[in-house]
Amino acid sequence: MKKGRVLSLNKLNFSGKLDVVSTMFYILLIIFVVLGITTFSIESNCGNLISKTIDYYINFRLKTGFLGILLQSLLFFIFFDIITVSIGISLTGIIIIPVILAFLGYFFGCVLSYNFIKYSIKGIAFNAIVIIPVFLIFLIAFTYIVRYYFGFCLKLFKITVANNKNHNISEEFSLLVKKFLFLLFVSVILAVIDSILGFYVIKIFGF
Repeated sequence: MKKGRVLSLNKLNFSGKLDVVSTMFYILLIIFVVLGITTFSIESNCGNLISKTIDYYINFRLKTGFLGILLQSLLFFIFFDIITVSIGISLTGIIIIPVILAFLGYFFGCVLSYNFIKYSIKGIAFNAIVIIPVFLIFLIAFTYIVRYYFGFCLKLFKITVANNKNHNISEEFSLLVKKFLFLLFVSVILAVIDSILGFYVIKIFGF
């Protein structure tokens, strides 16, 4: 029975499935963004957390200089980059990477819903001008890149659990490094955009 299970796992072909993984990840992201928007309650514990997060986000940008905002944005984006990529080179990434995507999607949806509930029309404009351009692009780029790390996790699974030694994972590290550097580049660009919006544009909303 055990032998049959190993043989069936060895027959699985995870390579070449990146498009399928990418599609599944984008569907997962969309589902949790929608859940965040539709199920958010400002009176819940999540609502309290989102309220404190948005208040801090706005107040920090109103009271801080451009470089301070830039540093905070860089730390935020790069934190998720490094954590996810670090997890993505181990077996735990099979579970944790989808969880991180679901969390980011749900949190993003809750933020959009909170801004609309609290600020009404001004909240819609704030979402459209400040929140969505930066964080939606980050989520799309992030989801696109982590599929490679998820695929790497699946190959690790085949090697360690299914005992399939046919994969030379060392050859894939160069690709993973390139993807990580690209994600860092996108994060830096988005941090600059977020800083410009946070330092110059956010003031027009009169928070």
